[in-house]
Amino acid sequence: GKTILLKSLLAVCFLSKYLIPLKINAYKSKIPYFKHIVAIISDPQNSKNDISTFAGRMLEFKQILQTQNLLLGIDEIELGTDADEAASLYKVLLEHLMNNHAKILLTTHHKHLSALMAHNPKVQLCAAMYDIQAQRPLFSFLDGSIGKSYAFESAARYGIPLSLIKTAKEVYGADKERLNELIERSSELESALQTKRTELEATIATYQAKILSLKTQEEEQKTAFLTLKRNLESTYHQATQTLKATLKAQESKEIHKAFNQAHKILSHTQSLQTQPLTPHTQKPHIFKVGDRVKYQNTQGHILSIKGKVCTITLESGMKIKANLKDIQPSSTPLPPPKMDIIFKAPAKAGVSLDLHGMRGDEAIERLDEFLSAALIAGYDEVLVYHGIGMGILSKLVYDYLKTHPKVISFADAPAQMGGFGAKVVKL
Repeated sequence: GKTILLKSLLAVCFLSKYLIPLKINAYKSKIPYFKHIVAIISDPQNSKNDISTFAGRMLEFKQILQTQNLLLGIDEIELGTDADEAASLYKVLLEHLMNNHAKILLTTHHKHLSALMAHNPKVQLCAAMYDIQAQRPLFSFLDGSIGKSYAFESAARYGIPLSLIKTAKEVYGADKERLNELIERSSELESALQTKRTELEATIATYQAKILSLKTQEEEQKTAFLTLKRNLESTYHQATQTLKATLKAQESKEIHKAFNQAHKILSHTQSLQTQPLTPHTQKPHIFKVGDRVKYQNTQGHILSIKGKVCTITLESGMKIKANLKDIQPSSTPLPPPKMDIIFKAPAKAGVSLDLHGMRGDEAIERLDEFLSAALIAGYDEVLVYHGIGMGILSKLVYDYLKTHPKVISFADAPAQMGGFGAKVVKL
């Protein structure tokens, strides 16, 4: 069976190389191409060349040692020499040929050589199967096994007396038989172990690839999470700032509108109290320096006029600044000046005001009272401390001073007087 299989494989490759038709299952079969096909099958010993079988084999090996792209078939490789010595030699020769990318098919009964080559992952062992009960070959092969020679069984099949075969078995020895069985079993176990090892390595590689993939996914998810977190934090911060700005703007706008409305009402009320009812067609009076005028509940005369603002000396001797629209001409004669006039400023009058720590509405109320007292006290210039902080109080003070009818101008105080945290107000 072994020799027939060897010759059949060599023949198929030869026919395929030269495109000679042959029966084949085109859906399952694959036949590689080989540039060189060599068969070492026959016994090279004869009377003409005067060489032994082993010597002839060595000559045939010598010719193919450097051949590339080779398909080599060898039948009964241990033929013609001592099995143990040939095992080491043929192992080296076969590995040399395999290193030159040769494909080798060989048959042997040499268990020692088979055991040596079984360790090579490039070697595939196949054992020819034999039915001991029926005493006939099965013409099938067991992959991964060295196999048994079945010499005694074959001898019995072809008529050798059983008594002689029994005697031969005794000579061969039970130990030798068990040794062969151990060699075969060892080869089978080693082949199975190698298969298992390959499977385990493939499984380990698969799990390592999965672990690497999971780690990559973990890193990607971690990166995505951090990016999302930063985006959410940024969005939250932007939303918070927008909300704060909106609330500030809304609060400032509402407060500004309320103060403007209050000043309009106050100015209108004062105008109604101080101005006589006159027809709408009456032309405004043109004042000049020295005119006798009436301001609120007191009288005086104009010392100077600058734009729409004038400086008035009241009957009490106090000088104040007032808008021209807030005074009226007076026909009452000026009384003779009194001696020893003592003017007492309002209790809340002062040249500076500190608004630190106050709420918006409280600060504006205090500022309004402060400016009114300063005007009554006759101060031309005062100092208001509002601080820097978040800028809310500074904005409220700025808007209020911008719309106050008695404020001529205002600006940030010098560095030694508060800088950006204070305003110098001219009345």
